Amino acid sequence: MKDLIQQLRENSKDVDTLAAKFLAVVSAKRMNKAKEALGILLPAYVAGEIYGPEYREAKDYLSWVVSESWRSKTDHFWVGKGGDNAEGDFMNYISGPSNMHEVLSFKKKLGKLKPTTKLSKYSDYKLSDVNPEYVRVAHEFADAAYPIALILKEMKSKVIKGKKPNPEAIAKKAAALALKDMKTCACCFRSIAALKNGKIADHGYTLHQGWGKSASCPGGMFKPLEVSSAGLKYMVEGISGRLAQLKSELAKSGELKALTVKKGWGGELETLTPDSPKWNNTHKSHVHAIEKDIEFNESSLANYKTRLSHWKPAP
Repeated sequence: MKDLIQQLRENSKDVDTLAAKFLAVVSAKRMNKAKEALGILLPAYVAGEIYGPEYREAKDYLSWVVSESWRSKTDHFWVGKGGDNAEGDFMNYISGPSNMHEVLSFKKKLGKLKPTTKLSKYSDYKLSDVNPEYVRVAHEFADAAYPIALILKEMKSKVIKGKKPNPEAIAKKAAALALKDMKTCACCFRSIAALKNGKIADHGYTLHQGWGKSASCPGGMFKPLEVSSAGLKYMVEGISGRLAQLKSELAKSGELKALTVKKGWGGELETLTPDSPKWNNTHKSHVHAIEKDIEFNESSLANYKTRLSHWKPAP
């Protein structure tokens, strides 16, 4: 397996040869699906990556194709001959592939067969008793499908999560953005479209706050950072006030007589007091949360103050 994969990496033209060899054993009825699946898998293999939805689509198509093609190529060798015949035992012994993963073991099992191999414990038929054309077709099918199965297995570790980007959609979005006057929000520093009134458009706000996350950034109240430092001043004042509140809560945390918490994830609220069994752990967690909040806000405040001290309008 490793030798074949290495060979394919070194010579991408071999991939086209393997595709043609595989299509030669595909039934005419499944040819379009086979070509569609190979059209997804093989270019991705050459590129060295494939997106999850495309990988699953190629795998499902190829598994369906290999199962249907195997039956169409071989059923006539044993169907209708009754239960006691060498071809039927051969079919049961090799267990034709019903998906691409089974092609790997199918090829391995075929490779171990010898003319003297007994095909069933219920009869005396050996491989030498089987129609030679049936055996030839089985080997031909395995040889053609095996490299594709190897490539599919190899690409499983190259899957990229998410849907493959649409170049047209990306280009359309880029063109639309090019028409907008994009400016920097003075509160969250994201690039946001500027409005005719000189301010920037309202937008989502993800800066952490002690009470959660708000639905909108306050930056929409101010002019862009390129022309005004008002947003920076607002944030310095707001975070300073929040810090003062947190430090006051921390200073008074030792005097707490009650804490209201949830019973488990999403559970009902319960009020704990110092004589409750869970008080010590709950109180420690409460204090720790305040300390972490103070740490974060002090870091944020330092950042905003630095930006404010170095602020200059854009030329």
